[in-house]
Amino acid sequence: MSTNNIYVGIDNTIHTKYAKVPLHMVGGVRLNPNDLTQKVPWILQTSPLNYDPVTKKVNFVYEDEVIELYSKKEHDAFLRLNQKLLEQGLLKVFEESQESVNVENTIPDSELEKIASLRSTFNDTVDKLTSVVTLERLKKIAINSGKSIKKIQYIDSRIEALTDGDS
Repeated sequence: MSTNNIYVGIDNTIHTKYAKVPLHMVGGVRLNPNDLTQKVPWILQTSPLNYDPVTKKVNFVYEDEVIELYSKKEHDAFLRLNQKLLEQGLLKVFEESQESVNVENTIPDSELEKIASLRSTFNDTVDKLTSVVTLERLKKIAINSGKSIKKIQYIDSRIEALTDGDS
């Protein structure tokens, strides 16, 4: 559960909203809208319960993903206090038409172990992966579990194909 400090009893209208961009947890500092001299921590975190394995998407839950700011002063302080998060693209201004995040490449290690053990469908399955990070994890699992050099080389070729496409 997130600690994003949505102040439901506040009389002011919402000035600005920010949503986290990555799937993992993001935290920072904000001003307490009831006492603008007090700094309070906040955390935005997606619950694993919001992941739908059928659609491979995370269902958006406003309370877990969005932080509300209630005044210009609070917003200006938020920008200053969370400058690095904003510069790194970990937060973005929230627009009401938020879509579910595609997490097709967010695969647990247990599934990667199954992929590493595939025989006839290994290459086709690896070709469907589009995340270099996921492929690096798969490679590490394949190496640690003693899979064939051919499989490791195939993973390396897939990583190379994806990184060549980025340059």
